Amino acid sequence: MQIVYGNMWDEIGKADLFCVTVNGTVYSNNGTTDRLVMGAGIAGQVEKRIPSAPFIFGQHIAFFGNPVGVHRGATLFDFGIARPALFVRQGKSTEVAPVARHEMGTKGTTEIVGFQVKHFFNDRADLGLVEKSVALLSKIAPTYDRIVLNFPAIGYGGRDPEHVMPLLETLPDNVVVYRYIDDQRIVDV
Repeated sequence: MQIVYGNMWDEIGKADLFCVTVNGTVYSNNGTTDRLVMGAGIAGQVEKRIPSAPFIFGQHIAFFGNPVGVHRGATLFDFGIARPALFVRQGKSTEVAPVARHEMGTKGTTEIVGFQVKHFFNDRADLGLVEKSVALLSKIAPTYDRIVLNFPAIGYGGRDPEHVMPLLETLPDNVVVYRYIDDQRIVDV
């Protein structure tokens, strides 16, 4: 594992997996429209660039995740790593464009994957969940050349990087962990 300071979005079309930290809060409209809460941090950036992403992730998590409770009208899930078959490629300038199903996994495409750090979106990150997600990512990592992950549990996760770093040290060498730099200062998203 290596730490890089920069903009992780530059990896679209280069990295095989683009892991974004997410929670396990899924709202449902009578079971027909499951939507993962993706309003802040890098998950919020994914939602802005790919408006269908909260629904794609929500439906995947509601189907494959393990429900662990209900809070404020939402079902809370435990899943660790969510892989809902959301593939993108670099569009014009900074755009991110979802690709057609037949193009999934082809050269120049990147799969967006959820890396769970919380159950309820408004809670602090759970270091136990981070450890579980790290273990699951480490398990699938050997089948990929390049995996990128935003530094988990900091920023909206509310954790100190010094407490999270020991959990990340077991990640394999093909995983690059990003810290975002904006105007020469580190910003935790």
